[in-house]
Amino acid sequence: MIVGLTNALLTVLNENSEDLTRRVFNIWEKISRDYGRIWVDGAVWVNILKSPKVRLAGFKYFTKLFRDRDRAAQS
Repeated sequence: MIVGLTNALLTVLNENSEDLTRRVFNIWEKISRDYGRIWVDGAVWVNILKSPKVRLAGFKYFTKLFRDRDRAAQS
């Protein structure tokens, strides 16, 4: 179920809309708090491997995520 939801959200990231991107990341944050970051990251990774249509968006997700984690670790 979360893989399908993640696929839909990654498709939205391909739109390059700042407002939509912010909303998608807020949804992922809520899911991560409730179920754990490992489930969201795993679902994104499955979509990167299986769906060429959302591959670039998946890499954008991980790039932003790692950048934000690095900033938080440095603070």
